[in-house]
Amino acid sequence: MSIERRPFGTTEDGKEVFVTVLKNARGTEVYCLDLGCALYRIIVNDRNGEPRDIALGHAELVGYEKYKGFFGAFVGRFANRIKNAEFELDGVKYQLAKRPDGNYLHGTMARKVFRADLTESGVRYTYTAADGEDGFPGKMDVEVVYTLSDDDELRMEYRAVSDKTTVVNFTNHSYFNLNGHGSGSIKDQLLQINADRILASTDDCCPTGAFITSAGTPYDFREPHAIGDMLADPALARFGGYDDCHVIRPGADFAARAYSPESGIGLEVCTDQPGIQFYSGNHVEGIEGKDGVTYHDYAGFALEPEGFPCAPNIPEFPSAVLRSGEEYRRFISYRFSVR
Repeated sequence: MSIERRPFGTTEDGKEVFVTVLKNARGTEVYCLDLGCALYRIIVNDRNGEPRDIALGHAELVGYEKYKGFFGAFVGRFANRIKNAEFELDGVKYQLAKRPDGNYLHGTMARKVFRADLTESGVRYTYTAADGEDGFPGKMDVEVVYTLSDDDELRMEYRAVSDKTTVVNFTNHSYFNLNGHGSGSIKDQLLQINADRILASTDDCCPTGAFITSAGTPYDFREPHAIGDMLADPALARFGGYDDCHVIRPGADFAARAYSPESGIGLEVCTDQPGIQFYSGNHVEGIEGKDGVTYHDYAGFALEPEGFPCAPNIPEFPSAVLRSGEEYRRFISYRFSVR
């Protein structure tokens, strides 16, 4: 394992940002930014031993500050959506930062500069969110730890404590293209999701509290098949593709698997979260990416392990409440392979 730090740029408000490069014995490289703990590059060797950068990203720091697509970012305080950007907790109503559609989405930690401390096998990022940041109660201490093993597992461990009772939900928002980030569409890449149901949602992608059985629908990824197989189904037209939270089977040994027949690169996602959002990159058209590449819709897919969206407003969902003095702990694992 080798670890090094390199300057990456300076934010608009004058904060210097570094990239930490993790490299293991197999030659896999993971580049992590101090800004939003974003995974900037993930380089994996294909079946011919040629390196491919399989993570979409911006060429310069300004893209991570300005663009709302969350390329590679750690997101919080609450991953995914909260309807009407509000919730009630212990009899108190909280108003959150709103998007143009009136809902809350992901929060602003993706655009915060974290402190970075190197470890033996990775990097530990820390950040303190102020009481009231994005509208959430409590001063929250956040820790994000990335480690890369020699068997090609990139593990992300999340921890948080708050001085007031609050709600919390963290995830990673990397976009993958297993043929390489500038190779075009992901429609021919295979996906399997270890879930029998998805959360029913409204036209603004907020859960209703109901569930949809995925068997016999375009959301059925219980067995691997190409992402593009059902993209033209009318049921997907309202989002322009997939943007749905799948309910991971209880006790599942993995959440999702993806594979590219062209490169031979595979990805397995494991987590202790109850859900995983599958997003097929429906709205990345025209974004200027790394290496002079312009991305188009379906240039990458995201698999975001998470607590259920809108959980603070839907009592039947697993609770997202973090009591004062308690500790939030979750993990996400990306394991890469080639065949």
